[in-house]
Amino acid sequence: MLREILEKRQIECTPDELVTVYNGLKDVSCNASLTQFDKELNAQMGKIHFARNKVTLQETWKTLTGMDTVRDWCTTFDVPILWIVPHELQKPIRTLLDVQKQNHTLNTSVASAIQALQNMDASLLYDKDKIASAFLATVGNEYLDIWNTEHAAIITKAKTKLGNDMSAWGVSDLITLQKMLKQAQQEKAKKEKLAGTKKNVRNMNEAILKDRVSAFLDAHPEYCDDFAG
Repeated sequence: MLREILEKRQIECTPDELVTVYNGLKDVSCNASLTQFDKELNAQMGKIHFARNKVTLQETWKTLTGMDTVRDWCTTFDVPILWIVPHELQKPIRTLLDVQKQNHTLNTSVASAIQALQNMDASLLYDKDKIASAFLATVGNEYLDIWNTEHAAIITKAKTKLGNDMSAWGVSDLITLQKMLKQAQQEKAKKEKLAGTKKNVRNMNEAILKDRVSAFLDAHPEYCDDFAG
């Protein structure tokens, strides 16, 4: 009977959806008015439409990226997606994350997310050069060299503070990575300076070297024992 009612209203449902609607209507009293029945039926169909939109959103994401989840994408590219997408895509991506994590969402938000993903520049989700460029534009191009040389170590360190799930890293977490990059830059500069100084010492005129060691000990007598013997 329910199938016939839906067919008369030109509403198509899969067998599973029909069962869901039926189960949702079981508590409607047989004495309910047509208006009340219509209200309850529309509510059930709204749930079906919402569920379909969630599936569509997930299918749209997978079509664009070839990956099941946003977390998989972040792991593959070693980039927090919320750091690189334009501002107008921040909310759609968060909605997608909520759907994938089965958190509470609104149908309007899911519908908007579908439209946003379908209309976005999809190359930002698969073009490695674009992804890297967008990431560095956010983090700071001044960190390019240190990022290229110590990328793996920095990401590992960042995950200990921000968590392994990079899809959960918000824009507010950006400062944490920037501090790590700056610290790594400073450490690298110190090592390079030390290496350069050692090289200069090895090539320095012996008389000049002795004079400088003597001046150093005058300023830091606590190191005298290192030169005794």
